[in-house]
Amino acid sequence: SKDTLEHLKNARIFFERGMVREAAEKATAEDVQRLRATVAEQRSFRGDSEAFISADMKFHTQIAAISGNPIYVAVSEAMLGWLKEYHTEMLIWTGKENFTLTEHEEIIGRIEQKDADGAEKAMIKHLERSRALYVMNSG
Repeated sequence: SKDTLEHLKNARIFFERGMVREAAEKATAEDVQRLRATVAEQRSFRGDSEAFISADMKFHTQIAAISGNPIYVAVSEAMLGWLKEYHTEMLIWTGKENFTLTEHEEIIGRIEQKDADGAEKAMIKHLERSRALYVMNSG
């Protein structure tokens, strides 16, 4: 239902802002490298919505994994899985993919600088922009 989708979007923002703060505090150089590799992979998938969205989900799950807590990873995967059911034409109109990539890079930059506040702000900005792209499937 429409309410469920709103609840999901709100829960995701609540969860991800905590995850990205944790990542900024704990990330190693290898973690940062891994995130950059995922964004590079995602960039190569522009125009292929399935692959692009998979790489997008992988990016967010990798951020959760930096915490070292497997429960966070499981919650991240579950939440992204539920949201994916509402992905209709998510991200796939010209230019939107580039916004996502730029925002992902900004988030990585903040994590790399160990800037928890900046990382949280960048993540909220990213999710608030993309939340408008999740629409109810009128099928």
